[in-house]
Amino acid sequence: MKRFDRLLIAFQRLTLAPIIAGSVGLISAFLSYFEVEYGGCLMFGLAAFSFAEEAKYVPLIITFLLLGLNIFLSLEAAKGKLRFYLASLIFALLDFVFCFIPFMANVESLIRIIFRALLLLVLFAGLLVYLLAKKALKEEKRG
Repeated sequence: MKRFDRLLIAFQRLTLAPIIAGSVGLISAFLSYFEVEYGGCLMFGLAAFSFAEEAKYVPLIITFLLLGLNIFLSLEAAKGKLRFYLASLIFALLDFVFCFIPFMANVESLIRIIFRALLLLVLFAGLLVYLLAKKALKEEKRG
């Protein structure tokens, strides 16, 4: 298998990270409604912010919408469209910022911040793999 093919497969796998994180966030949002200890620690930062403000179904609706956005952006990015991957990365950065807004010095907030930071690291690794794949493709075309 050529280097480009291996890098392309790795990039496509890394584009799934926001879908997985969003799915875990949805489960976490459901758990927070049942007041499970640390149940809401993996939900989206924006949903956690709205959960702190509104105790109705608004956080769950926000979570579904954000998961849908993550799925759309990830599926388009997996096709090699960098603008969708960058949009996913920017969204993850914004979500990371929202993790700090309802920040309370508790374990749940700390877990949410660490989880979102790890997602950002994976997305930055995906960007690096994309750039390496692009370089490998150019090298293959040359010779």
